[in-house]
Order: sequence, then structure tokens, then C-alpha cells
Amino acid sequence: MTRRIDILSLNIDAINAEAEELNCSYHSDEECFRHEGVTIGADFLRLEGETLTRGELAPGSLRLDHIIGKGAFSEVRLGLWTRKNDEVLTVAVKDFRVISGSSERRSMLVRELKALTKVQSDHIIRLYGAYLEETHVTMVLEYMNLGSLDAIIQQTKAMKEAMVAPIAYQILLGLRDLHEKGIMHRDLKPANVLLNSDGEVKLCDAGMASLGEHTLNSTVLGTAKYMAPERLTKSYGRLSDIWSFGLVVYECVTGRHPFSKIDSLVDLLVTVEESDVNELLSFECHSGLKEIIECSLHADPEQRMPANILLKSPWFSITHKIENTKTASDHLRIMLPLIEKQQHL
Repeated sequence: MTRRIDILSLNIDAINAEAEELNCSYHSDEECFRHEGVTIGADFLRLEGETLTRGELAPGSLRLDHIIGKGAFSEVRLGLWTRKNDEVLTVAVKDFRVISGSSERRSMLVRELKALTKVQSDHIIRLYGAYLEETHVTMVLEYMNLGSLDAIIQQTKAMKEAMVAPIAYQILLGLRDLHEKGIMHRDLKPANVLLNSDGEVKLCDAGMASLGEHTLNSTVLGTAKYMAPERLTKSYGRLSDIWSFGLVVYECVTGRHPFSKIDSLVDLLVTVEESDVNELLSFECHSGLKEIIECSLHADPEQRMPANILLKSPWFSITHKIENTKTASDHLRIMLPLIEKQQHL
């Protein structure tokens, strides 16, 4: 009982911290949004003094269609972007409601922008630019036409290992590229893994997750289910992303999250700390896959394997003949008809 009281006090402290954040001041006027080195205007994005985009992106250059995704503080629409050379590009348009929010919410936006601009990777969703419209910041992003891994898991349930392998490999490539730049994803979960018809897998929403806002609501509980144990109680590093990766792979293989029935943050933390990884791995699968999940789900982060080491697993290179980006995307593209067939059932 004492343990649960201690954990609950952490959540109350977080809520109190949120109340303090709401009183924080920040620089915002009618023409631009400024926060932590990022400046966004009606037609430009500037990061730490460097102008990244200007003039090409603005409300008039976009034609918006239906909603394709929603988050706690944003919604994403399908859009058509007419560029200056009259090229029309299908994009994802993310409308982020941050101007009237807390300092932490604005920091989440800034973290995502910095991650997307500092990491030029084929395995991270591409940012074309951002602009300010009234009280919203709009980000224009690469569109992935097959949607999220979460939606695919819901439709296919347990995946074949031949499908899991190229997905897991490309997730690790994205994590490797982020970690090499000193950036943590912080919110790796199936909903933040996107796929397209070319067999490509890319990460989105890097740097977004926080327990500082709405700590006890269902949205954050859903995110917390993928968080490493140390993220809920103490300081953490990039190996917390590896824990999340292990849970994502587990869910791909089994069609379910191991802690899906837990409905409170307190119970989640207690369950995670008391869980035996060997009990979680009671299902049948290749020993190489089981080893990858096991190496990712150590309670002690120092015992988890980093992304660049997991990529060298024989389960990828020998069992599935996946050795680089091209072989991974080629393997997944071969499997895509199974996914698309399931989507139309």
C-alpha cells in the first residue's frame, strides 16, 4: 500500500507542476510564435536563428481534405500542397493547438520540430515546413498512405514474423538515427509508426510524450503503457525508447499489448515493475525474435541493447535476409498485399 501511495504522490506533483506551467509567460503576438529557439510566422519557420522555410508554405497553398488522425492537442488532415513550380504534392497537415496551452505543450511542439529538422533520415517522417495561422501552428508533413502500424495491428491481429521483421528493422533504423543525434523519441508506440506502399516504415511524433499534462486521463495512460519503467519514476535516457520498441514488436507478434487490461497509471507502474519478461515471452516464436524482445524489455535500462546492436541480430540478416533499408522495404512491399487485402475485408 505504501508503494502505491508513493507512486500516486508523483502524479499529484505532476498535476501541481502543470498548474504552475499555465502561469508561465511566453512570447507570442499577432505575427509570430516564439518558444525555445523556434520562431514560426505566417509563411516561415526559423530554428535557432536559421530560416528553414519561407514563402512557399502558407494557408493559401494548401487544400485540406478529411481528418486522418487525432492526438490530444492536434488533428491531422490529408492535404494537397501546390508548390511554387505548380507541382501538387499529397501531404499530411497537422494542426497543433499550442498558443493558448501550457508551456509544456509548447515545448512538446518545439521538441518535435527540432527532431524533424535536425535528423535528416529516411526513417523519420519528413517535415516540409510550418506556419502560424491565428492561434494554431500548422505543420506540413510527408504523407504515408497505409497509415499507422496501430491500425494495421487492429486489422491483422497477430502478424506473421516475415512481416514483423522488416517493420521492426526499419523502426530500429529510425531510433538509431535519432539516438545518434542525441534525440530521444519519447513516444514510440504503434500509432506513431507509419507505413506506405513502397514498403517504407517511418517514425512520427518524435519528442512529444509527457506526463506533465493531464496525467490521469486515458490518452496519457495509453501513451504510458509503452513507457519504460524509469520514465514513470526517475530520469531516463535513449534506452527508454528500446523498451517501447520491445513492446511494439511484442504487440505486432501477439496482436495485443501485454498490459492492455490495466486502467490506471498506478497499477501500470506496479505491474511493469513486478513483471517477469520470461512470462511475457510465453508465446511461440523464433528464438531470434524472442531474444530481440527479451533484450529490449530488461527492467534495468543498462541491460537493454541499443538500436545499432539490435540491428545486427541474425534474426534479421540470416533468418529474413534483411541487411539494409532496401532489403527491409523490399521484404515488406512483398507482404503488403496481405495487409491491403485485410484492410478491404
